[in-house]
Amino acid sequence: MSNTGYFVDTNVIIDFIKKTDTKAVNELKQLLMQDDVPLAINRIVFMEILRAIPKSEDGKFSSMEKILLESFRLVDIDHDMVARSVELNRLGRAQAITLKKENECGWLDYIHYATAEKYGFQMISNDKDMEKIKELAAQHPWLQV
Repeated sequence: MSNTGYFVDTNVIIDFIKKTDTKAVNELKQLLMQDDVPLAINRIVFMEILRAIPKSEDGKFSSMEKILLESFRLVDIDHDMVARSVELNRLGRAQAITLKKENECGWLDYIHYATAEKYGFQMISNDKDMEKIKELAAQHPWLQV
């Protein structure tokens, strides 16, 4: 599958908003300056960003929602992606590969990875767990029909 763009993980967008200087944030900044580079998030990343904005900050919520929708292609998550994320999670556990927040929200990393994988996006993340998932996925390729 050819690279059709970049999938941006929640942590990169949060670090970008907080003006945290990381390699992934700098990569995102460079990509945002290019008009022809597709940047994508899934509906879970969209939700993760917006849910943290308090109800008392409706103006900030509205502007952030607009920025996300204008800056990123919002991609759907289908059953194949959910099945792939479950498969990778189970394979990881069988190999004693654990993610730092797996019992909280770390399992979402598998869905984010499967989304990027399905659409052929390169992943941009500050999360070292993504490297674990990438290695696991390389050992167990997704056989799409």
